[in-house]
Amino acid sequence: MKYTLDIEILTILEHILYVAEKTAKTVQFCFIKGKKQSYINPQKDILVTFELEDAIKFDYPINNLRTFLARAVDDKNNLTSIVIDSDKNKSNKEDLELVTKENIRYFESKSVVQTVDFKHSDLSKVSKFKHTYINFLGEDKEFKLKYQNHVNNWWVNDLNYKEFTIDKSTRKFRYVLERVRLRLYPTDYKLICKRDGVLRFQFKHLNYYFKSKRSWEGVQVKSWVKNNNKVEDEHLNELYKSKGYL
Repeated sequence: MKYTLDIEILTILEHILYVAEKTAKTVQFCFIKGKKQSYINPQKDILVTFELEDAIKFDYPINNLRTFLARAVDDKNNLTSIVIDSDKNKSNKEDLELVTKENIRYFESKSVVQTVDFKHSDLSKVSKFKHTYINFLGEDKEFKLKYQNHVNNWWVNDLNYKEFTIDKSTRKFRYVLERVRLRLYPTDYKLICKRDGVLRFQFKHLNYYFKSKRSWEGVQVKSWVKNNNKVEDEHLNELYKSKGYL
């Protein structure tokens, strides 16, 4: 049996490779019978789901997504459609680490905490600022993005940070995500913050789910402190100030 993968689907596969290559030496993927398709990384903290316009009638495992996509590039290095043939596929489905129903249920079943618009201009700041972490904050009735390194403590402002307000917030929460993991298809998204540290970025039928490095909700959310709040000895304070640490 054969199935044609158009440029839109191949582009999504490119971005699955892009989002996963930081967490997997070899990115594997498997088309499953039906419309809904999904990918999960080996650490089980990134899930990508999307839908085909026309259902595929057979399973098609791909043991190396980068090698597979190289077949879909023309002489000018542009993506072009590709026909997959189940009778000519040498990859074995049993050799792949596939997404399970439990994996999908874990990410999709979490209740919603807050939903906001996450624009492409917000996404562009992810690569612009080279901090280690992004904080998704609901505080003071505002939804904020805060870029910081968190060298010593999750709750200390180390003075080397960037903060932006992107929307209003009705809840108090905080999600911490490693900046290099937020590698998305360049467009506007609906950002859905969910319980247990799950962040969902939705664009039409394409969904990226990330499990946060750390997360807090409601009364768990503490107040931020400065470095000098952690040092109580006045002589140490003066010494640290003279050295430029505070």
